[in-house]
Amino acid sequence: MPFPRSSPGETRWVAFIFGLLALLALAFSSYSLARSEITGHAIYSTGPRGIIKEPITKKDDPVKFREVIDRGWVVVVVAGCFAWVCFYFFRKLS
Repeated sequence: MPFPRSSPGETRWVAFIFGLLALLALAFSSYSLARSEITGHAIYSTGPRGIIKEPITKKDDPVKFREVIDRGWVVVVVAGCFAWVCFYFFRKLS
């Protein structure tokens, strides 16, 4: 099956839309991290694909809490890099 043909203009707008979605993920993750740090409450996901969720606090289980915060920072960095790459292509194709 051949690849669909797309012009640089179409590719440019697809990169822009994916960049906006990545910025939304970045904003949501940043808000969640800030809220968890301020309140000291977080949701720890266990099991396959994070299906089982348990609430934890910074005071009761600091190791799991730090693991949740570290995972959140990974999401923030990856979403930020992805957004940067998408906006870079959006700008280069204009």
